[in-house]
Amino acid sequence: MPVHLQQIQLYGHQRRPLVCTILVIPRILLLNITFLVGQNNLNDGNQKKVIQKIQLNDNNSWAIGGGVSNFIMHGDLRSVGTGSLGNFWNFGAYAYVDKMFNPLLGMEFKVNYSKISGGAQYFSNVYDILYVNSTKIGNNLFFKGTSYGAELNLILSFSNLYIANAKKWNISGYFGLGYHQYDSALYEKLADGSNNLLVDFGKNPARNSVYEASSIYLSGQFGIKYRINKRVDLELRPSMYFNYEDHLDATISNKQDWETFFVTHLGVTIKLGKKKIFTIWGDESKQIENKFEIVDTDDDGVIDQLDKDPNTPAGVQVYGNGVPIDSDADGVPDYLDKCIFVKGLKENNGCPFINDIDKDGIADKDDKCQEV
Repeated sequence: MPVHLQQIQLYGHQRRPLVCTILVIPRILLLNITFLVGQNNLNDGNQKKVIQKIQLNDNNSWAIGGGVSNFIMHGDLRSVGTGSLGNFWNFGAYAYVDKMFNPLLGMEFKVNYSKISGGAQYFSNVYDILYVNSTKIGNNLFFKGTSYGAELNLILSFSNLYIANAKKWNISGYFGLGYHQYDSALYEKLADGSNNLLVDFGKNPARNSVYEASSIYLSGQFGIKYRINKRVDLELRPSMYFNYEDHLDATISNKQDWETFFVTHLGVTIKLGKKKIFTIWGDESKQIENKFEIVDTDDDGVIDQLDKDPNTPAGVQVYGNGVPIDSDADGVPDYLDKCIFVKGLKENNGCPFINDIDKDGIADKDDKCQEV
C-alpha cells in the first residue's frame, strides 16, 4: 500500500535561495559575452574597435522546431548504470518557438513531455529513504511516471562570435528557467516478480498540487545545428537540468537537495519568413551592407550594445555595464573624484564642503580657534 505523506511539502532540507542563483545568471552571461567578443580580432589602428560584422539585411528571425528526446535521471535513482533491473529508456517529445534579436542573442520558449523512470545503482553503503517506512535504497527499487512542462531560454550563438557567415554548422548555448509537473511513483520489485507501490507523487492529497508533484528547474543546453537548406535545419541538443526538488525520482533522502537530469534532443528547425536567410546564417552571396557591428568604442572591454557609457576615457576602470567605477557612490566617478572614499558633491570634485571660517585649512568642527 502506498504511504500517504502528511508532511511531504516540509522536507526539512535547507536550500540556498533560488532567486539568488536566478538573478546572477543574466549578469554572468552578459559578462561572458563581453569577454568573448572583446577578445576577437580588434583593429588596433582604429579608434572604433570593430569586433565582428554580420549581415542582417534580408534575414528572418523567427523559427519553430521540435523532435524527440531521451530523459536520463541522475538522482537517488538513475536511468543508466542501474543494478539488476537494467537501464531505463525514457523517450519524449518537445516543441519550441525561437526569436533571434540579432545573430548573437535570442530567446526561446520550449515545451516538453517525457516518460521518466529509473532504478537503483549498486551501493556498498545504502542509505535511508525518507517518508517511506523501513525502506533503504536497494537494487529492487525503481520509479516511473511522466513529466511535462515549459521553459524560457536565452540563446547565445557561439559560432557567430567568430564566424560572420557560417555555411553549414552553428553551435549555440541555451540557458534558462523552467517549470514542470510529474506523477512519479516509487515501487519495489518483489521476489515473485510483482511490483509493490511504496509512494505515489502523482496522487497524494497531502500536497498543494493534489494530483501531481512539481518543481522549477535551471538548464544549460548545447545545440549543434546542421543547415539542410534555407528553410530547414537539423539539430542535436544535449542538455543538463537542475531540479529544485528532490522527488522527481519519487525518492527523497538526506543525501541531496537538488536533483540533476539529462535530456538529449534530436529534431528539426523550420525557419519562418519570406527572406532568403535566417539570422544565424550569414549570406555570402551578397555584398555586405547594413552590417550588424559589435563594437567597443572606448575599448573598456564592454561592447557598445551593453555599454551604458560607450565614451569612457582610456584606462578608466568600469563596471560590467560599462559605467565608470564610483567607489563612494556619490555620483562622481573615481577618475574625477578627489575624495574617492568619501561622499561629496559634483561641484566640489566629489569632496564634501568643509566650513573653514578663518581659511586656515582646519575644518570649523575641528578648529578650536575658528576666527584666528
